Amino acid sequence: MRSKFILLSLALGLLAACTTPEQHYQLAQGMQAARAAEAGEKQKAELIYHLTQAAEAGNARACYDLAYVLLENPNKPLDQADFAKWLHKAAALNLPEAQFELGIYQLYQHNTQEGLGWLEKAAATGNPRWQLQLSRYYCCSNYVPLPNMERSFHWALAAAKAGLVEAMSHVGYCYSAGLGVAKDNAKAVHWMEKAADAGDAYSQNNLGICYEYGLGVEADSAKAIYWYEKAIKNDFLEAHTNLAVLYVYTAPKPYYNPAKGFALLQRAAARGHLRAMSVMGECYQFGVGVKRDLKQAFYWQNLAHEKGYYIASYYLGRMYLEGVGVPQDTERALKLFTASAAEETWGGAACAIGDIYLQGTKTINKNYDKALLWYTQAARQNNQRAMYQLGRMYENGLGVGKNPYSARGWYEKALSLNAEELRASYTEQSLSSEDPVALTTKLCRQALARLPK
Repeated sequence: MRSKFILLSLALGLLAACTTPEQHYQLAQGMQAARAAEAGEKQKAELIYHLTQAAEAGNARACYDLAYVLLENPNKPLDQADFAKWLHKAAALNLPEAQFELGIYQLYQHNTQEGLGWLEKAAATGNPRWQLQLSRYYCCSNYVPLPNMERSFHWALAAAKAGLVEAMSHVGYCYSAGLGVAKDNAKAVHWMEKAADAGDAYSQNNLGICYEYGLGVEADSAKAIYWYEKAIKNDFLEAHTNLAVLYVYTAPKPYYNPAKGFALLQRAAARGHLRAMSVMGECYQFGVGVKRDLKQAFYWQNLAHEKGYYIASYYLGRMYLEGVGVPQDTERALKLFTASAAEETWGGAACAIGDIYLQGTKTINKNYDKALLWYTQAARQNNQRAMYQLGRMYENGLGVGKNPYSARGWYEKALSLNAEELRASYTEQSLSSEDPVALTTKLCRQALARLPK
């Protein structure tokens, strides 16, 4: 090997005087092929020399290679200015990968606008992976202080149209959540289906949710089960719990199967899934899919709560509030509800706090002002029962002046929620009670019938 390097060095010395820039780069490429072998300082210096000659003559690929050869040179500490200089020159000569990597480099140097500018140039060349990465920089990077969700969606959609499965999945999510684009459940399902058919487990799970709750498609338990099972086969942990919840809570006959649901929960909980632990607690509390066991109910809810699952905090609060499996302790319940309300997006805990202050307990006085504040917070999160409770307060003058028109407004708002908005109310569904949405809907209709129009 050493003799090969000596011969190559002699040949290079003879040619140096009459070598063209293109030949310099060809010689450098030949030397780079041998870089895996141990090479002396002289050979590395010659490699840098030939790359420099080609780079200075305007060879974009040589500029790019030179930047990284300098980066890897152990004989000289990296000069950031030299690295950036040659990478910048390669980018300016329209080498796409140099534009992309210079963009990342500039972002890491906190030159946000320059970095995004180079990334835009690279993404415009049509590489879908670069487009998706740029999309992610725009939406959720510490190096981009001000997110641009519209631009993020633009590049994700470009990557999806180019056939990148991850991008299809992301676009589906953007349409479902209204991120950077108007919310459109039908388009969300379209892109989720494309990704799911290509084997994307995340989209398979999301399609299960869409078919379970009728989001962008007609509700269909069979199709929900089909897509959840697809996601489970691809080892998507969340799908185990989603399918279990369908079997335990929402599936009509002939799909209702709590024993099968509980088995799925056990598998997910054994792998640390917090929601599965909490739902297992519910199953043990009410004997659904398993023999009733209040000690196990408390164990699983408390475990999920201690690990930070805020919905478990809500269910644990209900156990303390009602004295189920634990001594009744309203103050402990209030603390648990408050912890849950600080994290939730569904309003269940906030509504429960409103109930405590509306009714009062042996240790907590009635406080209509606080009840009004907590119900309002829950109502803003589309919690249907909180809207009903606000209607009651206005109808009966509890902490506010009697106002049948405001009461009617809240009752009508509660009845106007669509299937997706009502998902917040389903979250607090308990295995012990009637369908909470059906119950609240019934109460609102009764209230409207007695109010003046």
